[in-house]
Amino acid sequence: MKPKLLIVQLWQLGDLAIATPFLQKASEQFDVTLLAKPFALDLKPRFWPEVTVIPFNAPWTAFEFRKKYHLLAWPWGKMFSVLKKLSHERFDVALSARWDPRDHFLLMLTRAHSRLGFPRLGSRIFLTHPLNSPNPESHQYENWLTIARALNLNLDPREKLRFPTPRDHRFIVIHTGARRLVRVWPLERYKQIMDKLRARGHNIKILCDPEQLGWWREMGEKDVTAPQSVSELLHGMEGAGGFIGNDSGPGHLAALCGIPTFTFFGPQNVEWFLPFHPAAQFMEGKPCPYKPCSDYCRFPAPHCLLDITEAEAWPKVKRFVDLLPVDAAHPPGDIFSKKETYMSALAEKKCEPCDGGTPKLKGAELNRLAGELHDDWQVVNEHHLEREFKFKNFRDALAFTNKVGELAEKQGHHPDIYLAWGEVKITLSTHKIDGLTESDFVLAAKIDQIK
Repeated sequence: MKPKLLIVQLWQLGDLAIATPFLQKASEQFDVTLLAKPFALDLKPRFWPEVTVIPFNAPWTAFEFRKKYHLLAWPWGKMFSVLKKLSHERFDVALSARWDPRDHFLLMLTRAHSRLGFPRLGSRIFLTHPLNSPNPESHQYENWLTIARALNLNLDPREKLRFPTPRDHRFIVIHTGARRLVRVWPLERYKQIMDKLRARGHNIKILCDPEQLGWWREMGEKDVTAPQSVSELLHGMEGAGGFIGNDSGPGHLAALCGIPTFTFFGPQNVEWFLPFHPAAQFMEGKPCPYKPCSDYCRFPAPHCLLDITEAEAWPKVKRFVDLLPVDAAHPPGDIFSKKETYMSALAEKKCEPCDGGTPKLKGAELNRLAGELHDDWQVVNEHHLEREFKFKNFRDALAFTNKVGELAEKQGHHPDIYLAWGEVKITLSTHKIDGLTESDFVLAAKIDQIK
């Protein structure tokens, strides 16, 4: 009989999408119960059918700050009913991946034998196993990796996650909504992007929030849908070959479905919330002294997002779309192992000389480029790339080494090469800056094309 595990994830769609690989892995070793918002019931059949979902809208997760702690309006009856149900389950383990004292207090009230979380503001007293928080600059998925290690779960790192490839790629979805207005790029700029894409022959499908529907129809857009549920959102993205939208839950859901994403970021850090897809690209918001502001903008309008012009965005969107697998005959399979489209585009570039002033690749941009390489390439400490190549004998290994050497000379970018019987190990970095630049990834992609 599997031990019983309670996972508390009370926040939004994007947060639950990021938790999905952990839920899937935990279900292999635990009898998992998830306490989450009601839309989790829409995700359960497709992503984690073995998980028991208890729907619960925690009042402290309300978007409007004044509603979070209006205690007289809290649904106390519902809260006590849920708590009673949880305590009766006698969970072996309960956990939360947020450094939220409210979650930790809730874990204690469930009377679970072991309680895991990231303590904050004295909440250590509610946890039996307080965990050290990951690097604060890292992706939110790192929290789940840390918890997985504490439970001895073999959870894949983000760059190794695998999701099924959509069966066809008939259109590109543009989703213009977000639960928070500070994350919504202006609709008229989305329309400018849409018009340019259609002028290039792309089939575009518009999804939006209900309050945006009238605007789109006034613009003459007939093929526009405002999903009323997560199930309708999933249905609206069926058949999509790409997704363009705001920093919000639909983008994370698209990535889970194997759809490449392009995200407009504003108040949040890209490094924290970039969708999972290896071809995910983004437009980062303008600098702001208060970023990240947790969506509580200090200004009358979120200039970090609103100051991104269509002229600035279009070249990045165009590059993203040019790499999309929009052919309906594109074969199904594993999207994380079938990266030929992305790798070939990277291999077509030329290594650029470094003058010593080039910044080192870090965070989201580093992860994006790593996702475009063959799975056997490893990013080591954000400092260098490594890959081992196996051969039948020394002669073949030597021949491959010589070809790599010729390629390096032509590109003016030189790897460290270790040659042994039947084995070649390639290490790539940019020595002038003691780190990684795009040229390292370009050369890696070119090496993969050596026959």
